[in-house]
Amino acid sequence: MNVDASKLSQKEQVRNSYAEWLDTFDWSYWATLTTRYKLTMPSARRAMNGMFDQLSKAGKASIFYVCEPFDLKEGYHIHALIGANGNLKYQHIIQTWQHVSGNKRKAKEGDTQSTWNRVDLQTYQPKLGARHYVGKYMTKNACDYDILTNEK
Repeated sequence: MNVDASKLSQKEQVRNSYAEWLDTFDWSYWATLTTRYKLTMPSARRAMNGMFDQLSKAGKASIFYVCEPFDLKEGYHIHALIGANGNLKYQHIIQTWQHVSGNKRKAKEGDTQSTWNRVDLQTYQPKLGARHYVGKYMTKNACDYDILTNEK
């Protein structure tokens, strides 16, 4: 569907430009990351830097994230695009989020993961619009975002 750019608001044009730029990266996963505690914006940034540091140990990695107010409780949550070039598996990313977001508790046999910080992790599918979704939040006032990459 082609849309006349002159009919789009400035925010929509900015969002679409960000989405086009994000489309130039090779993303592997789309994630929504939350915590059981009130996540502050500075804590979210520290957690994402820690996550990038951990994921980079496996080789090439990229993370684009946007931290925005959580509408279901106080604090913030994170939407992220993660590029792993096939070297990072689903469970590794989930466990990395648990570690960097402060969940140091080791599960005991029979425990459910209900005590874990929430991760909604999906294989990235460009046609589903995740890049537009994060682009939308980048135009909000109360957000923080960044791209972390070791690709050249």
